[in-house]
Amino acid sequence: MQQIKIKFLDLNDDVLVHVFSYLHGKDALFVALSSRRLHSLAINRVSTVVKCESLEKLARLQSWILATSPSRAGHVIDLEFDLPNTIPALFKAKIAIPLTELLMHTCNVRHMVLHRGFITNVTTEVSHAIGGALRAMPRLTELSMDHVHDGFLSTIGSSLPPSLRKLSLAYILQWHWNEWHHSYAPLIQILASLPRLHTLAIHRFEPEKLWTPDAPLFPSLLHLTLHEVSLPAVDLVSLTPNVRQVSVTYQPHRHTWSLPPPEPWTEPPRSWPPVRRLEFNVMSSLSHFLDAISETADYLKITARTPPSRAGDLISTFRTISPVGADLYLTVGKNPIAFWRELFDNAPRLRYLRLSLTVKSSGDADDFVTPWLDELVASFEALPLVYLKVRPHLKFDKATLNKGTGKTAKRRAEAQLDQERQLTQEVVSEMAASLPQRLADAMPTLSFFELGIPGECIEYGVPYARGEDADTSRWWRIVSGDRGREPREISAGDGQRVLDFLEDAETNDDLNHLERLVPRD
Repeated sequence: MQQIKIKFLDLNDDVLVHVFSYLHGKDALFVALSSRRLHSLAINRVSTVVKCESLEKLARLQSWILATSPSRAGHVIDLEFDLPNTIPALFKAKIAIPLTELLMHTCNVRHMVLHRGFITNVTTEVSHAIGGALRAMPRLTELSMDHVHDGFLSTIGSSLPPSLRKLSLAYILQWHWNEWHHSYAPLIQILASLPRLHTLAIHRFEPEKLWTPDAPLFPSLLHLTLHEVSLPAVDLVSLTPNVRQVSVTYQPHRHTWSLPPPEPWTEPPRSWPPVRRLEFNVMSSLSHFLDAISETADYLKITARTPPSRAGDLISTFRTISPVGADLYLTVGKNPIAFWRELFDNAPRLRYLRLSLTVKSSGDADDFVTPWLDELVASFEALPLVYLKVRPHLKFDKATLNKGTGKTAKRRAEAQLDQERQLTQEVVSEMAASLPQRLADAMPTLSFFELGIPGECIEYGVPYARGEDADTSRWWRIVSGDRGREPREISAGDGQRVLDFLEDAETNDDLNHLERLVPRD
């Protein structure tokens, strides 16, 4: 049989368009630039990302995108505006006209960012124009807006496209002399118009009053993040019947130049739906809502350092929530806290625990390391955990810090920080050498142990950053052999896969599959 050879470019346009439909980004761009014919067939597969951070770039961007016919605007799928504020007299010409014109032409955008202070000067007319442009984006699934307030949200109203799946709103701070208010009504109006929204993040939302009793429910919401909000804002959780994850950063101290504190609780917070994952920055904010939590949660994370004096509150929280897994940040002394047996009695479902321990030290490693590890092993003896992480960070007691000002005091502080790091490294080395075996002997159900190694925190000025993003870890799997239970170190990839599995586990029965994730050599 004679073989017929067909050149790729001999295929008709319909076939080539189908082939090119599997291309994305740079691959599609390289094909589109190879010839005039292929450009018209493949260019629509090029994903264009446009970022604009200045008024000058906004003017150039308007000319560049709209200069061709058809315009380049149809290829833009990721559009980010990070524009500064300007004086009201220049706002219309410098921002309003070019911005709204660009938005009206980029109808295929999937991800949109509108950030920085320009929103504070947006008039009602411009708000309607922005809302109309967004409404005409049928593929828009993610939207992030900064410096919003009641006035802006009220005018944009129900203009957001119903295709939105993720929404992030960062409110501008309320001041006593302006009209940048925060209240539930505009927010409720927007959420009611988004039937597919599953992820909502709200920053700096500080309403003075709770939402009204006739507010609708939002069954599509699955993930809710409330960052630096007031207590009444957290009551939004009760409007999300299917929510699976709630993360809250509560600001207990309001700015003195802001509005008066919100009204105190006049009635108990409304009941919450079952929530799989709860993440709070401070236990005191979670305690306000314990009466509203009617179901257990599978995972609990409290990121603020909890001192031993709050052990009773922690036990009460675990009694109400009874998580399968927990992530805690504790401040301890020479005794790593001996309340674990009582905690497990009140949270019988707990099977994996990740601890970040800030340890107050006298600075003498020889007198500290071995006794502290003895206490740590004794604290967890015979507890029914399958996974345990310990991340130590040694810190000097405040009483040992040198006081004073100037360069000398700064050098002393830097020297003390170096001592803390050195002492932490010594403790981590000692733990890596002896703790896995000791825990394997003391905890008959333990299958995996993770040792967190503190990294350097380079994020200055962030109140809750503690350097975990810079951390590394080592993992051990506990196996049974001829010589009894013994730890075997596993790779970081295997350890992370086990951790990801645990965070998705919904019941204790799921943990029975844990052993299958890592081969036994």
